[in-house]
Amino acid sequence: MKPLTSKNRKQLKNKIAEALNDNISTLSAGMQDILIDDLITAFESRFEVLNQAQLNLYCYSDIGVKVPQ
Repeated sequence: MKPLTSKNRKQLKNKIAEALNDNISTLSAGMQDILIDDLITAFESRFEVLNQAQLNLYCYSDIGVKVPQ
């Protein structure tokens, strides 16, 4: 997965802020910004891990290795 562009990151930030507005409204604007930025970074990291795991599974299946479930 490619890192988010600055424009895409801002769009995602706005969507997350809107979705969590009721839950984070008690936080200061600075803390809200930090929380949302951390959530986006966590999503990016998780997607990278899952994409890598999926790629590994494809590689194993291509060479005929059975992966235990």
